[in-house]
Amino acid sequence: VHVSLIKDDSEFLACNLPLDCIDSETAPYLLVWLFEWCEIHESHWNNSAFSGKFQAFDRARMGVYELSCSLQKTDLSEGLYKLELELGFTREESG
Repeated sequence: VHVSLIKDDSEFLACNLPLDCIDSETAPYLLVWLFEWCEIHESHWNNSAFSGKFQAFDRARMGVYELSCSLQKTDLSEGLYKLELELGFTREESG
């Protein structure tokens, strides 16, 4: 798993996570929750690319958070895929 943190189109951190941090059995469960929250219908999950987003309101800090995600799937060979997940995060003050 390779992680890149980007702010304003500038990468400020890039690293490879340990090989045992996530595996092919765990990843689908983590991704499905994200897709559900973003209201991406399951009929799109096998597409080569899709995206979605959701909002949450923070009553304590009076802010609105928005999380967006996009997934790009590339077929490497014989059922082996490279998945690229891009997450976006914004926070806006309300009122």
